[in-house]
Amino acid sequence: MFSSIVLVVGILCPFLSGALGKEGDGQNLSAPEIYSACAVNAVPVIWLVDPANPDFVEKDWVRLSVLRNVLIDERFDSSLSLFLNNSVLVFSALNQDWSSHIKHYFQQLCDKHIHFSLIHLSDEAYSLSSPSFYKCAKKIFRNYYHEAYEHLPNLLFLPLGYTNGAFRGNLGNSQTPFLPPSQRKYVWSFIGQITNKPSREAMRSAMLQVEDRQDKFFSHTTQQWGRFDPSSVGPERMAEILETTIFCPSPRGWWNKDSFRLVEALEHGCIPIVEDDHELQGPLCGNPRVCAHNQPLYFQRLFGEPVPFLSLRDWAEAPSLLLPLLSDPARLAALQQQCLTWYHLYITRLGQRVAIALH
Repeated sequence: MFSSIVLVVGILCPFLSGALGKEGDGQNLSAPEIYSACAVNAVPVIWLVDPANPDFVEKDWVRLSVLRNVLIDERFDSSLSLFLNNSVLVFSALNQDWSSHIKHYFQQLCDKHIHFSLIHLSDEAYSLSSPSFYKCAKKIFRNYYHEAYEHLPNLLFLPLGYTNGAFRGNLGNSQTPFLPPSQRKYVWSFIGQITNKPSREAMRSAMLQVEDRQDKFFSHTTQQWGRFDPSSVGPERMAEILETTIFCPSPRGWWNKDSFRLVEALEHGCIPIVEDDHELQGPLCGNPRVCAHNQPLYFQRLFGEPVPFLSLRDWAEAPSLLLPLLSDPARLAALQQQCLTWYHLYITRLGQRVAIALH
């Protein structure tokens, strides 16, 4: 089953401001005329997922940031029965039980000579991606950098982004200036799982050496990921914490270095701290050809450009990295501003690159 809705938002219609015209120029179009013109030019975006699925956590990121400059005609097709030319298919690899069905669906697209682009989300362990899986796609936008896909000329890597509800503009504070570090309550904060993740116990121990006063850091540990844990923090409370935090440690997930908290931190004016240990991650590292050399600067390759936020190879480095910054307020404020400026420009450029690629 699938449903459809055309999202007509000013910034998503490339010609909308021109269609409205200027007062008195005799070229103004009525709202129905604009809607009709926009709908004709909309790009079909097909979510290959049930919208009620709790794993469906990236729709805000895709709609509001990745496709921010694209007018979209949005559909949901959990039955994998919709074949539209020049469409954008959005697929999450979280549902591993679906792997054989999705592969068959993409083979049908190839056999029918359907022109499509793909937004491939999740897939942290690279379980459903290979050049053959992508061979018929016009453009590919995927999470998680890996050098095995770096040679594909039609592929652009995407960070995981933020989960639904974490976009600052949706929380009513998009016009509120970010607090500078000197006015933020918490030196650091972390919300999420600690146990059974490769480096998170070490992260917490190191961050407590930076600041261990109970009123100067915020730590909330869950037993499961995100909304699957009844004790998880909701988006509004999380935003409140991040808006008043200086540093946001962003350790790796199960396999990969990227996590949702990286972009969520940037979205709320925190300074992220990431792991960049120059090692390939995931099962593809069993392939000697793929792992012939170490992978340096993971996040620069993921974002496609140099990044300003902090990185370390080992969480034991955190005190020596952060304490000098905390003792130099001017330098700390400059780093926060650098992260804010870079993130704003990155999101702007990302939206432009995706729009150009799809048109």
